[in-house]
Amino acid sequence: MRNVILYIAVSLDGYIAAPDGSVAFLDDFQEEAVGDYGYQDFVSGIDTCLMGSNTYKAILGFGFPWPYMDQDTYVVTSNPQLEIDSPKTTRVVGNIAETIQRLKQETIGKDIWLVGGGQLVQYALNADVLDQMILSITPKLLGEGIRLFPEKSLGSAWELTHQQAYETGMVVLTYTKRKVAK
Repeated sequence: MRNVILYIAVSLDGYIAAPDGSVAFLDDFQEEAVGDYGYQDFVSGIDTCLMGSNTYKAILGFGFPWPYMDQDTYVVTSNPQLEIDSPKTTRVVGNIAETIQRLKQETIGKDIWLVGGGQLVQYALNADVLDQMILSITPKLLGEGIRLFPEKSLGSAWELTHQQAYETGMVVLTYTKRKVAK
């Protein structure tokens, strides 16, 4: 079974973006000497991206070529008219849990990256389909913005399985869903 992994940067106060969706707060952490905080290693272990429509539109708006040419991408949206303008990308409208479960059950393939945003994270948590979280915690307070874990997310238990601190102050924490004894 494939795992669904949330890999995301978050401010110290729990925001993944400013109120306008900007992730410019991450610009201070692009030091070549430090590296990419494990990003390339992570991406080599996934072949599927699952993202919300706002995240999809933000990535397209960066003005760069589509960064996920080697991955199948599924864009979760309530808008059946959402224009898809990238290769190997499918619009998902309707039963999201069914799509995620189908992807998890595929016997061929690597892990699935839940790219964001907050609403999709909340949905994955509440549907109990998220297996691991890799959180890059930035030493910045945004004060407001788009929360990583919106209100009304169901509670769940996680185990810290890896941690890495960087001289920039960034800390990458890996949490794996704690298995509940049956």
